[in-house]
Amino acid sequence: MSYTIIYFILAKVLGNFFPNKTISYSVIIGALFPILLFGSSYINISHSIFFPILLFLFFEVISIVFSNQEISFYGRGISLGLFIHLFIDYFLYLKKVNIIWPLPLDYFPESSYLSFFLNATDFILISIEFLGFRYILWNMNEILIQPNMDRHYIIYFINFLYKISLYMFFMIFLSGILWKIQSNLFLDTIRALYIIFIILLVVFALENKSKKK
Repeated sequence: MSYTIIYFILAKVLGNFFPNKTISYSVIIGALFPILLFGSSYINISHSIFFPILLFLFFEVISIVFSNQEISFYGRGISLGLFIHLFIDYFLYLKKVNIIWPLPLDYFPESSYLSFFLNATDFILISIEFLGFRYILWNMNEILIQPNMDRHYIIYFINFLYKISLYMFFMIFLSGILWKIQSNLFLDTIRALYIIFIILLVVFALENKSKKK
């Protein structure tokens, strides 16, 4: 479902508690990345409580092997972001979320009053998603606009998608009212492209931060 803005806001709020920017930004990557995974097996893996724990341990081992504390910071941030994504989906996802996969235990019922409401208003949630992208891009602009920043052309891409997101909101909202459209491959692809671009912006912000050291 269209929860990207919720993932982002919660990840950004919790990330702000960390003075280390690598952890702070990596939380956003961890919270958004599972949206790009398709297929039941991938969903099970990314929504299992064991996945962020194993990922955290993996980054810790790699950081020790290469004697690089920065790798550990990435692991901590991404793992926390995955926990945030898991927590939100545990309460809001329409399908069953098995948080201890591969153990056979189902947590969230497939049908509920909440799922009925969300399915009935699918087009509204999808259109609001693009307002969420607009808010996220505005935040990324604030993070990336710095006096000595290289590659200023990235700001133009942000502004372009920032404007397009408003048009997408109106188009989807009006189409939903007139034709009762639901989520489809075209909209899911556009959403995925926005999320990929946002993740790349976070990576760029991390790269820009490391250059200043």
